[in-house]
Amino acid sequence: MSSGHWYMGPDQAVVLKRLLTALHATVGDTIAITELGGRAIPIRIVGEVFDQEHDGLSMLTDFGGGRSRRSRSGGCGARG
Repeated sequence: MSSGHWYMGPDQAVVLKRLLTALHATVGDTIAITELGGRAIPIRIVGEVFDQEHDGLSMLTDFGGGRSRRSRSGGCGARG
């Protein structure tokens, strides 16, 4: 963990440094993740981690069910 803390709920995410840079976002910002159906879900970035998987363009979150989930960045958009 480079900064912040691990996520504690489905509305929070830990994001890789490269994705933060690509989104021009920082820990504490809220971004929108778009579901396959087009609905935008607000996610608060609560931590930053260093990882080389997926070219650094992914995030870790829990969309319910108590399981860690890695998401690719394709459906993300910074919301501030």
